[in-house]
Amino acid sequence: SSTVLAPRPAFSLAHEVVGSSSCASAEGVARLAMSFAVFQQLTQSQVVDGCLFCAFTSPQATNLVVSKGDHIEVWDVQKKQHKLSLVYSMPLFGRPEAIAAFRPSADGPDHLAIVLRRARYLAVLRHNPALGSARTCGQHLLLPPDDPASLSGPAGFKPQVVVDPAHRCLAVRVLPDRVLVFPVASGASWQHEAQPAVSKLGGLPFHADAEQPPCLGAPILLGNRSPLRLHHIQDIQFLHGYQAPTAVCLGQTKPAYGGCLNEANLCTSSILVFTLDLAERLPHLIWASHRLPHDILQIVPLHLPIGGMLALCSNAVIYMKEHGTSFCQTLNPCAALGGEIAQLKGIDIKDENSLEIQLTGCSVVVLSPTTLLFSVQPLGRLYCAHLVLETRDVVADIVWTSPGMASPASSMCSFGEEYVFLAASASAGGCSLLKMTPSRKKLPPNLQKHQPSKRARTAVPGQGEPERKEEDEAQAERKPSEKLAELLEAHQVLQDAGRHIRSYNFVVSDDFTTWGAIPCFSQWRRDKGEDEEDEEAAPLSGTERLIVCSGAGQRGSLYICQRAVPLDVLTEFDLPETTQFSAVWTFQQPLEEPMITESAPSAGVEDRVARAASAAVAATVATQASAVKHRLVLVSGVFKSMVLETTEEIEEISKATRIDTDATTVTAGSLLKDRLIVQVTPQRMCFVWASDPKAQVVPAPLVFETAERVPPLQACGGGVCDPYVVVRFHDFSLRLFAVCGEAECLELTSSLPAAVCTGVVCASLFRSHGGGKTFLVVLTSASQGTLRIVDLESMAEVFHTRHVLDVPPVLRNHGSGDAGCALDHLRALPDVCAALPRGTVEKVAKGLEGQQQAPGLEAQAAAADAAAASVAVCAELVEVDAEDCGPSLVLILVGRPILVYRPFIPSSDVEGEGAAFPCHFSIFEHDLLGLVERTPGGPHRAVAALRKAGGLPAGAVVIPPHTGIPALWLAARRNQLFFHPLPGAQLAGFSQLQAPCCGSGFFALSQPPGSDVVAAQVLAPSTASGLQGGGLQGAQSQPGFDLHWPLPVAIHVLKKTPHVMATQLEEGMVGLAVSDSVLEAAAPPGEDDNNDPLAEDWSIVRNPPVEFSPPPMPRTQPRFELWIDGAKDLAKLGRYRFTFDTGEHVLSMQWVALPGFPSPSLAVGTGVNIGEDLTCRGRILIFSTRDREPGVLPAIYQRALKWPVTAVGQHGNYFLHSEGFKLFFEKWENSNFNKLAFFDASMCVTAMASIKNFLLLGDLRKGLDFVQWKEENDGNTRTLKRLSRSPPSGFITVLACDFVVCGKSLGLVALDHTGTAHLYQYSPHSDGREGDQLLRSCATFSMGYPCRAALRLQTEAGVQCMFMASGGGELLCLKPIDDTVYRTVATLLGMLATRLPYRCGMNPRAFRHHEGPPALVAPRKNIEDAVLLRLFAFLSTPLQAGVAEK
Repeated sequence: SSTVLAPRPAFSLAHEVVGSSSCASAEGVARLAMSFAVFQQLTQSQVVDGCLFCAFTSPQATNLVVSKGDHIEVWDVQKKQHKLSLVYSMPLFGRPEAIAAFRPSADGPDHLAIVLRRARYLAVLRHNPALGSARTCGQHLLLPPDDPASLSGPAGFKPQVVVDPAHRCLAVRVLPDRVLVFPVASGASWQHEAQPAVSKLGGLPFHADAEQPPCLGAPILLGNRSPLRLHHIQDIQFLHGYQAPTAVCLGQTKPAYGGCLNEANLCTSSILVFTLDLAERLPHLIWASHRLPHDILQIVPLHLPIGGMLALCSNAVIYMKEHGTSFCQTLNPCAALGGEIAQLKGIDIKDENSLEIQLTGCSVVVLSPTTLLFSVQPLGRLYCAHLVLETRDVVADIVWTSPGMASPASSMCSFGEEYVFLAASASAGGCSLLKMTPSRKKLPPNLQKHQPSKRARTAVPGQGEPERKEEDEAQAERKPSEKLAELLEAHQVLQDAGRHIRSYNFVVSDDFTTWGAIPCFSQWRRDKGEDEEDEEAAPLSGTERLIVCSGAGQRGSLYICQRAVPLDVLTEFDLPETTQFSAVWTFQQPLEEPMITESAPSAGVEDRVARAASAAVAATVATQASAVKHRLVLVSGVFKSMVLETTEEIEEISKATRIDTDATTVTAGSLLKDRLIVQVTPQRMCFVWASDPKAQVVPAPLVFETAERVPPLQACGGGVCDPYVVVRFHDFSLRLFAVCGEAECLELTSSLPAAVCTGVVCASLFRSHGGGKTFLVVLTSASQGTLRIVDLESMAEVFHTRHVLDVPPVLRNHGSGDAGCALDHLRALPDVCAALPRGTVEKVAKGLEGQQQAPGLEAQAAAADAAAASVAVCAELVEVDAEDCGPSLVLILVGRPILVYRPFIPSSDVEGEGAAFPCHFSIFEHDLLGLVERTPGGPHRAVAALRKAGGLPAGAVVIPPHTGIPALWLAARRNQLFFHPLPGAQLAGFSQLQAPCCGSGFFALSQPPGSDVVAAQVLAPSTASGLQGGGLQGAQSQPGFDLHWPLPVAIHVLKKTPHVMATQLEEGMVGLAVSDSVLEAAAPPGEDDNNDPLAEDWSIVRNPPVEFSPPPMPRTQPRFELWIDGAKDLAKLGRYRFTFDTGEHVLSMQWVALPGFPSPSLAVGTGVNIGEDLTCRGRILIFSTRDREPGVLPAIYQRALKWPVTAVGQHGNYFLHSEGFKLFFEKWENSNFNKLAFFDASMCVTAMASIKNFLLLGDLRKGLDFVQWKEENDGNTRTLKRLSRSPPSGFITVLACDFVVCGKSLGLVALDHTGTAHLYQYSPHSDGREGDQLLRSCATFSMGYPCRAALRLQTEAGVQCMFMASGGGELLCLKPIDDTVYRTVATLLGMLATRLPYRCGMNPRAFRHHEGPPALVAPRKNIEDAVLLRLFAFLSTPLQAGVAEK
């Protein structure tokens, strides 16, 4: 594996922001070619594309399934806490475009139906509880390769999956002209029922698992022409309350043209309702409604007992039902435009225009049969639509109420009447889980039903008042019958329905603050202390920072992020050079003075140990309620240990303590409620009082070996967990002790299972934060590494799994009785649940039989011990967060990255005998791929657990056994793990330190590269002035960085929508353009000629060619502001501000230092687009805060133009800006800008980048122009010359562009609106393929989301990469590699793509292929995916070896 992993540049993350080291040699850098590159996804998508509630993990579960980019997350709703907890995340080499859940059997869990890759494939997934992942049950090819639509589907089309309410079938809207209906049946398979007609138009099944059928039959094709007779299909849904599956289809009878309300475009929508005969495979039309408004957006089926549907228009809603009265309710005055509502036949019109609700782009979810929840754009206000009933199933009217504001939602889903999940739109970012509480609202008086007055009671002759009173009392005492109770309940319901409507109160029970679409990002300066030297950080240390703007409205924020965990060095001092120190422990102060009592002599050993363990548990709980400080620090090296006392200062007290300072400390910890400190050396255990470390009266040391032996028995590892101490020896044996009192140390080794005492290569102890059971974790050499977990309370083995050294993707309890556990090391990480090949299973079985019959088992065991000891470094359980479902397993092996296994709890039917320890483990794939090269050369503490102030888990730090690779910080929230490297790669030891000298900080050992001196450092979490954040320990007392993000971030909330940003690092300045929504003015478009600086320009069209009248309801539009301030305190951002004109958008921004202007100055380009018939205007403005007081900041220069200014910049002393399709070079002379040169682009310049005297211009439609600026020495001749351009065979809308550099080579990258990266290379002489003066097309690579922000950063000497931020909140990188590395990587990825199974049957390489109209010249494929390449590092050894052999 190390041979294949040798080309490290393919794995290394590309910049300090990413924080991993690149191992490319100087010779390799010189040979890098620009025609090859590698794509790296630094963070996953944060934007939710789709969501739904279902019972996926079990029939009784409440699961939330969300689709984010190229992965699917399954969450569980914790109903007691009303919080979400991550079950698992499934990476897919495909982007789900539609998702739905169906239930094949009434008593079984739900399956997921997923549509992928432009509606070409339908995949079915079901949960596999034994493996803690999803299994692919089958895939169906929806569009055959010979279908013309498979090459390039309609632009902007989104497929749709809907399920019948009774789960009898599901429908997939594949294209606007076809729908496929799949019958649902338990055990059904579409492959067995495929027909020739299906393969021609409906697709082909290409995979099915006989043991796990998809439960879907062969599809039924519904075309737009036959049998539906529509021009195209807009929406399809299933109605409730029908005996057979009944679908409603919304479509257009003829093509319509947007923006033109003429007679041909009006009343073009039709709704068809038809039943599906699944036996005859034919639809039967029930009823239809034609000549409906053209702007119907979607159909919302209503639940029983009401039934029917709501048709949502932009300005109205239409209630329709087969039997009953239909009506249309107008919601704003714009509903009368076009007269379509007035032309509705047989539908009553209800005027509610005063509501002024617009439903364009809204999201809707049904909460109950009479209540719907809407989220309207663009502000995100929530509305509840209450259906007022006339009878039990007839709707008379709709009442609208607003429960409040939220982020504008792109999708919503509900779980009964308990929860609503609101997924914010891509621009806003973030998600919210809303808890619903039923309530009642009184109906308006005009809608209350007439209630009959109570009839007076007449007296019965012969009965008087006393008799009647006695009869009433007897009737009250008599229990009503069941029938009477039902009638009374129905009466109460009807009475309430006549006076009240059912409503809900919403409370945000869980909120996800994440990145949305990232419009721009830039480099950011790091805060430096007063005493900090102005030295450059170590290369690739991960401390470079980015500033990212994202969100919309109230969620608009700035994020300061960096790749490594932000830490500040408070104190640093060198340790003695005579010893190589490499491990550190810190010890807490006890809660009270030491008071040790002897255990009762009559008590047995088990009782005394149990009593001591209970006392330790009680001490753990008491510690959580108090702020415990650390006082002592124990530093260990080869043949040397040191004791430091931390108060206001740090002082060495080694000689004054009973610690053995002349020996290596193997492990250490606290015992007896933190009162006693134990030091384990190779020969003995020493004890020191924590409250008085200088005390000479301490418990006597415990010597491990009293008899002489050669070689002497020496301890080489272990762990401490009050009251237990486990010690591992160099002869692979193990001993367990329990310290129950001052002079009582009991050995419990004989009580342990025999299997955990021999062949031990790693041993540790674990106890959860709640003070639960204590577990012994042992890794033995048997069976390629066997992990055993023993409950020390019962001394019983509760978990064991084999083949750990082979790095299986899952670690399951082999004692659970599942026969498949023995083959887990043969499972493929991309699809753990895929069926194993029969030949592989038989081969492994024969190999096991041969091993059992082979002679010399003892010699083989000895060899296995030595081999395992040379590979295994650590196997330790650690609790990362209190909300995790169990502890995580940290595994460090030579030749592998640091491995972390996350826990999952299988269902009860597969737990078996391991119920005492219910967790199984699955590997967590991360992108920090520094390989462990060797075992530690001295003492090593691999895992340092971190605690909050209250004692709860706050993460963990994993320290590698040698320097050269970064240590890792583990953080978790909602059972979701986050990985972050620590700065640099020289960390040798790390421990938490809460002391007066540092507050809540850390103690670390650092060894600089090439130095033999180890430095001790006292670290503290970094803070970002003026920014919010939880800090590393989760405290809210001071601003800091939150580690529960893809990158450590500090947040500054803007409460406005950010658009464009520019930073100036030297002076520490930032300029930011933000906007908020306002109502447009009632005045007609156009400017006042008296104030128009271009009033004399006759070519500007100021008035529309048609008669203009204001819209009936004012529309919202953004109003832009410019904020400028320094970087020292972003909380004051906005002190210097400027408000732009109404309708004026900020399009470009750049800091410049021009002669004649204060330095630095901010150049801003704007644009005003009032309508397609009017001239698009723009302005150039220059601002400066020099000698200005905070407040409104006027522009020191501005110029009005009749073109939008989409790019501004500076080249030398020249000012660059674009005006439409022209680029100008200007110079400030005589108090004005003089144009020196210009360049005519194609349509409109959308992006600009420069390097030296070369410019790269992106166009709105025509791709790239590569331009050279030349100025003669005399200064009189200046030219802009086009050197080359992108091939004109295909249209490319460029959103961003930049260069990638390696040495003297130059690569040109264009990012288009489809999320594709185009890599070009300039060659002065054509190779005959593209043609003369055309850029050489090196690759087109599909990234997924479109990217508007790009940043070129230097990663190493002579190499500059391109960083990108996408519309899905991803951070991406494009890095050049040389041809040798590229060929190795391409070969490896080719084998990985063909030899491994993948979820949903996807091809990981085809996932990155650009899909679009075929080009005249097919582009080369010289960009490879590092996401797939990263997979190789985490493959199990058998699969990795099989690939490496090829």
